[in-house]
Amino acid sequence: MKAEGSPWTFNRRIAPRDFPSPLSFDYLSKRLQPTPLIGTTVASLSPLDTLLMLSIQVTKERRFKLAKLCDVAELLRRHWGLNWEQTLIETKRLGAQRKVLFALCLASNLPGTATAARKLPAS
Repeated sequence: MKAEGSPWTFNRRIAPRDFPSPLSFDYLSKRLQPTPLIGTTVASLSPLDTLLMLSIQVTKERRFKLAKLCDVAELLRRHWGLNWEQTLIETKRLGAQRKVLFALCLASNLPGTATAARKLPAS
């Protein structure tokens, strides 16, 4: 959707209609967290919600895009202490656990990427 008189295009969906996605803008907007940015505070996605978004982006494409896998790898690098047990519980509750595990598997195979798989609890 393009707002009248605006150079920006706004999406109404996280993923195409034919791709099952557990996330919606409404769900995410209720989970925003304050993040300091250049002397102010802005609302942003939590690391878990960012991982969910990135995983959906990775899995919805018919062809894998290296940049999206690198985004997942960088998220893992920056948030190594992510609570993996809680992450697996939440992603399973949302019906997105397979998408997240698939994205983690692909990203962990990138050269120089420390794998999060070692920190995942056995299921």
